[in-house]
Amino acid sequence: MNYVTKFLLAVIFTIMTSGSVMASHICAYVNDNVKGLNAVEGYKVGPGNETLHIGPYRTNGRGLAQAFSSGGLAAARVKEGDLYVGDIGSNNITHFIINKTDCTLSKDPTKYPSGDTQIGLGDSLTITPGGHTMFVGSTGDDHIYSHTIATNGALGTTFTEALGSDYPVEIVVSPDGETLLVTYLYALQVCAYPIVRGHLGAPNCQSTGNLPYGISVDPDSSCVYAGELNDGGPSEIASFKLTAGVLGPAMEYNAFGPATYTDAGVLVNWDNTAIYISDSSSAQITIGTITPGCNLRYKTIISDGRDLVDHPGQIAQAPISHGYVVTGDINYDNTPSMGVFEAHENGNLTPLGTDQLSLMSGEAAPSTIVVVGPR
Repeated sequence: MNYVTKFLLAVIFTIMTSGSVMASHICAYVNDNVKGLNAVEGYKVGPGNETLHIGPYRTNGRGLAQAFSSGGLAAARVKEGDLYVGDIGSNNITHFIINKTDCTLSKDPTKYPSGDTQIGLGDSLTITPGGHTMFVGSTGDDHIYSHTIATNGALGTTFTEALGSDYPVEIVVSPDGETLLVTYLYALQVCAYPIVRGHLGAPNCQSTGNLPYGISVDPDSSCVYAGELNDGGPSEIASFKLTAGVLGPAMEYNAFGPATYTDAGVLVNWDNTAIYISDSSSAQITIGTITPGCNLRYKTIISDGRDLVDHPGQIAQAPISHGYVVTGDINYDNTPSMGVFEAHENGNLTPLGTDQLSLMSGEAAPSTIVVVGPR
């Protein structure tokens, strides 16, 4: 094969792969948290900003219709073929297989116990990057549990990892897979647990100035950000340096933007240039920029819909592409919905349409959003 032939083949391959990227889509899922038979649904988004409703799909258990936003949803993101939904009212986890082509779901009929011994306000789920271990933060008994994940997506038996000091409201594994980060709401703490061979070591913790809720870790696993509840005050974020699994003291951003509402949902975008904060009492998302040393700078706020209220913690993005950001909302008339935004290279967001996308079966605000893809 001569040089010209190789060059032409390389050009053709580049064009083909570029087209496949342009034609890619994401799958966004949300736990409806329905009181009776629980359900999961969402959207196939793209290409070309098209949206297609997916579901609802009934789970193997019950919801509560009243839960923390971290009330149970996770995906095995490396193979991106498994979706897990916490059934808050029955303390089990339902496993679905994701059809990567059209985002539809197939239910595994097995009921997997979450480990929680009491009915609480939802179990937060997170999965290690390799897709081998799931951690469960229970608000029923304040424990953290783990399950191994088999190659077919089945969960192993419950293993008790830790007893926290309070509600483990939101938990997330760092992108490098070495640390579990946990927000303890009323204890005013963010804690880092080292992960060693699939299990947790002793935590190190730092205090926050206000109630820590949502949490996000940058792609380099070097900065941790916690959104703080602040009734009647400006948006707040606590920023921490993460060095070899150890948290540095909190750097408090107590007036991060002009919003005068409670905020808690926080998301670092895929390329570590922007940070998004969803206000739980307004139709706004605060956008900030990230500077070296885990420092933040306020940038702007945008509206994410008409007559809608964000619910804290429900904001997600595919981990490898800036394409879309998805939020969860509850309308003033209690009709749950999702908001989808096109995300740009500069971190700015453009809402798709002038209103949000209503869900079909939910009774309460969506609890946790997972974005899978792009495909």
